[in-house]
Amino acid sequence: MFFMKYNYEIRLKAVKLVLEGGLSVREAGCHLGCGRSQVHLWVTLFERHGLAGLKLRHGSYSAEFKLSVLKHMHQNHLSLLETAVHFGIPGPFVIRQWERLYQNQGAEGLRRKPQRRRPAMSKSKTKKVKLKTTPHEELLKELEYLRAENAYLKKLQALVEERIVRESGKEPKPSKD
Repeated sequence: MFFMKYNYEIRLKAVKLVLEGGLSVREAGCHLGCGRSQVHLWVTLFERHGLAGLKLRHGSYSAEFKLSVLKHMHQNHLSLLETAVHFGIPGPFVIRQWERLYQNQGAEGLRRKPQRRRPAMSKSKTKKVKLKTTPHEELLKELEYLRAENAYLKKLQALVEERIVRESGKEPKPSKD
């Protein structure tokens, strides 16, 4: 994002590095750890609107205003950035969003309030629901387990006896089962 990540002091410092320090927007961006397009936007906003252009704005815009911004942009063949600077909108991505809404849903899309994203539930808030089993169900599970264990042991016994017969050639003693 263009505004949310960086505070006023960083934006002002970037502008001063470019306008007074002689750095390019790319160099200023590298120096401060932000992108050149962000620095370019801040410099342009400062040149157009002064210090007020660098202040954070959390505006909600009317559908009529959004539509007039889009019309102005298309009639004057302006880029998203130029339009954002002209109207003092925090970043071109906002106008791009309006443009997509208008293309997909028409003027009605600009009237609708965007739905807020619901915050993802943190893992600490999720409750693990432990299913309680009745004593009868527990006994049935234990019985199933014991039957499987018994069948396994019988099969193992048969394999051992078969191996003994193969190796010695003698008949095994009958089991007591």
